[in-house]
Amino acid sequence: LTNGTWTASAETLQMDGTANLVGAGQTLKNLTINGSANTVTVATSDVTVSGTITIGGAADSNDDTLSIASGRTVTSDTAGTVTLVGSGTDSITGAGTLTVGNSNLATGGTVSSIVRFDSTNGDLTMPNRTYGGAVEIYNNHAATARVITMAAGTHTLSGSLTVIANNGGNVTMAGATNNPTVNLTGDLAFTTHSTGTVTLTSGTGTWTASGNVNFTNGTYTAASGNTLVMNGSGKTLTSAAQTLQNVTLSGTITLANATHTIAGNLDLTGSTITAGSSTVTMTGTSNTITGGSQTLNNLTIDPAST
Repeated sequence: LTNGTWTASAETLQMDGTANLVGAGQTLKNLTINGSANTVTVATSDVTVSGTITIGGAADSNDDTLSIASGRTVTSDTAGTVTLVGSGTDSITGAGTLTVGNSNLATGGTVSSIVRFDSTNGDLTMPNRTYGGAVEIYNNHAATARVITMAAGTHTLSGSLTVIANNGGNVTMAGATNNPTVNLTGDLAFTTHSTGTVTLTSGTGTWTASGNVNFTNGTYTAASGNTLVMNGSGKTLTSAAQTLQNVTLSGTITLANATHTIAGNLDLTGSTITAGSSTVTMTGTSNTITGGSQTLNNLTIDPAST
């Protein structure tokens, strides 16, 4: 689409062969990739689709692929839909980013690119599916706070999960609405680039992280009944003065040199803990510590603190 202007109306661009899509930063109405196991690669410039991105055909068993190269972005705009419809393993792959500005990402197929849920123009819902790459929860609005609500069910992430306020508007990742279960292979972290704030509410489901957990630069609100599990090797828990509920450490975990406040149960079974100069403060009134023969540095039992 270089050297010209594409005016999107009601058209569908269908690509049924293995080829490159040079978007030149332009906006299409609908994009369909449906051929005989073909791959369309976005490699040299970005593209936005205001309507439907469709990968595959319902009547075939071919594995059609949209590949997004590193540094490139394919955007499904605010009124858009991303559908992986074939009976084969249709997929969105690559080291680039699929930016979703709507609540209409399908739960089928394979998505292994970075996925950014961009709430700059309105609140969104994040579907319960398997994400094969990193997931970003994002707001770039100058002033308006946004909420991205996690759908009920199980969210499986093979990469990191980062909540990002990129401007003055706050962003909340809301697990408390539907109490999802989250399985995270990578890191869980907060990022702010301006005056906006980031918030994560867990809900009552279990969150399992195999990477580092770092709640610095944001607010983490753990619901009563929630369990945070860390099962990775050589990982660090940085609770950043947030209050955790139930905590299970079953990996090789370093506690950041600070106070870790736990309102529920603490289970260290099967873990190897490096406590450093940290303090674990238990604030519950009828909770348990399962030590797993591990050594903590300082332990404070203080239910009166709540």
